Formats: sequence, C-alpha cells, structure tokens
Amino acid sequence: MDSYDKAYAEIKVFRQKINDILDKLERSTIYSMDTLLQTMKQYLQSDTDKCSKATNGLKKISDAINNIKNDQNDVTFIAHQRASEMVSHADSILKELTVHRSTVVTFKSNPSIDETLSGFRCLRDIKCDEKQPDKNKTTILECSNKSLHDIRIASDRSSCDIRGICGQKSL
Repeated sequence: MDSYDKAYAEIKVFRQKINDILDKLERSTIYSMDTLLQTMKQYLQSDTDKCSKATNGLKKISDAINNIKNDQNDVTFIAHQRASEMVSHADSILKELTVHRSTVVTFKSNPSIDETLSGFRCLRDIKCDEKQPDKNKTTILECSNKSLHDIRIASDRSSCDIRGICGQKSL
C-alpha cells in the first residue's frame, strides 16, 4: 500500500525531528554543565593560588622570625605583628574555602517535558480517508429502492417532501 508506506515514512521523519530537538536540548544542557565545571575549576585555581600565596608569606615570616637575634626587640615586634596579620589573612581564606568546598552539581529535569511527552497517546492521528473519485471519471448511481412516506405532522400548514436520499452500498 503506497499510502501506508508514505505514512510510515512521515512518522519516521517526524520522529527524527523530535530526536533532533532532544539532541539540541541535551547539547545545550551539557554545555551549561561544562561551563559550570570550568567556572568551578577557575574558583579552585584561584583558591589554590590564594593558599600558596598565604603559605609562602607565612613561611617568609617564620624564616624571618627564626633569623632575628634575641637582642633586636623592635624587629621582633614588627615581625610578630606581620605574622599575626598573615595568620588572620590565612584564617579568612580557610573560612572562604570551606564555603566553596560544599559545592555539588545536580541535574533536575524539566518536569513539563516529561509530563508533555507522557501525555501523548501517539505521535499523530492516523486516519483512513476514502479517496475521492476524479471529476473526469463518470460515476453511475443506481436506484435500488423507491418508496413514498408521509412526513407531515399535524402542525404543518403546507406540504413537505423529501426529494431524494443517497447512500453507499456496504461491501
């Protein structure tokens, strides 16, 4: 049946359109997730750089304090002040890093997509239409029965009649 094959091909084309739309949605979602991952990596690199800088600063202060002779009170006091500032800065960095450490990536699907697709019974309506004959072809109608019926009702003031009824024979 040519019409069946044509309808089947149309279903396949329609399905491919749906697949293309879903593929596009998937690519867009993965792109968003990849962008988020890159942003998280940048935060991590920034945090690593801050920690390295703070560690190096603390190491320099520690080395400076160890190299100071006991009789230089002014230098010792300045080194102690600088070390306190660096420890305070390192503590604030650690508190900031604790906030970033709890980051979790999750995926929540769009419920309207699932609801919409689940609500469909089929992709399209399938109909079986009769093909209309060409206007150039002659169609012969045959009268199989003729009968007269009185269709008047009591309230009619003039005559009523039905001139013809056509029907198709069932095979």
